[in-house]
Amino acid sequence: MSNTPEDTIRDGRIKATLWRNEGEKGPYVSTDFSRSWQDSEGQWHDSKSFGLGDLLGLSELARTAYGRGREIERDLRDERQQWRDEERNREPEEREREVQADAQVEREERAVEQDHSDALREDAERDQFMSERAAEAGLEHTPEQTHEVPEAAPQSLEPDR
Repeated sequence: MSNTPEDTIRDGRIKATLWRNEGEKGPYVSTDFSRSWQDSEGQWHDSKSFGLGDLLGLSELARTAYGRGREIERDLRDERQQWRDEERNREPEEREREVQADAQVEREERAVEQDHSDALREDAERDQFMSERAAEAGLEHTPEQTHEVPEAAPQSLEPDR
């Protein structure tokens, strides 16, 4: 039970207290019935027992509490539906943000792959260039060798285009 009742309905000394509760299937309303009485010192107390004279009033109070409880549950369902609708409206925006973030990651990955591919192509061109220059100088060049120009090679390291 919550600490504060949703509503309290009185009929003389008899009262119905309606409580909002949370369950596995969502919020629901429960009701406590009590009868107020005063002791010899003037202190008021609540009792859960009712005399024969209280029963007709209790039954009418139960009817009223039932109607009010249904109103409260309807309000709770409306609140729950409104919350669900708001969540659904948020979901497309969230999905769009996720799609945009995924697209950004994909662009960045493609850029990294392109940089890597460019570096490999440049290495291959450099190896080709070095092999050609080494062959011109009468030397052998393998890709495992450093990319330094052999001493007999021409001074220009730029490939012929």
